[in-house]
Amino acid sequence: MTLLAARGRVGAGGLAVLLGAAATWLSPGAAASARATPAAPTFAVGARLETFVDATRPTPANGSFAGSPTRTLPTLVLYPAV
Repeated sequence: MTLLAARGRVGAGGLAVLLGAAATWLSPGAAASARATPAAPTFAVGARLETFVDATRPTPANGSFAGSPTRTLPTLVLYPAV
């Protein structure tokens, strides 16, 4: 439905309210102030890099990688620090 068709259904007053609301919604300043939230608290996070090796399964060749008799899984573990 076009704006002209909406005007015929809503009326001139309703269309003015609709366009005013759209202009407020599209305004960058109004949108930023309406959605402003306090900063989230920061928490300490610990990190540990572990490498697990599965010797029961081979890793197949892929692209330039020739393959391997084991499967190696480098893993980053993140946890709450105290």
